[in-house]
Amino acid sequence: MIIGDSYGNTAIFNVLNGARIKLLPKHSAEVISILHAPTITAFITASTDNKIHLTLDNEFGESELLRKFSISESMVTLIEFDESTKLLLVGTNTG
Repeated sequence: MIIGDSYGNTAIFNVLNGARIKLLPKHSAEVISILHAPTITAFITASTDNKIHLTLDNEFGESELLRKFSISESMVTLIEFDESTKLLLVGTNTG
């Protein structure tokens, strides 16, 4: 289970026993969307800080931030990942 909160934290938990497995890199504002992209072995998180984090999905407890995207002219409202083309789709408040 992956949970993002209003403080910018994103954590992965074991659904069987509730134990926290790892923390993903922190945003500076509320997390609005979380995706798992298994074809590129990554977690993708978006926040109202207008940043998108691409974090390596590894089996270890470490969270390796692979890339950080910043959207400066508008607010991120939605993210999707297309597994077949490996494209990250970003929706904003300005279209």
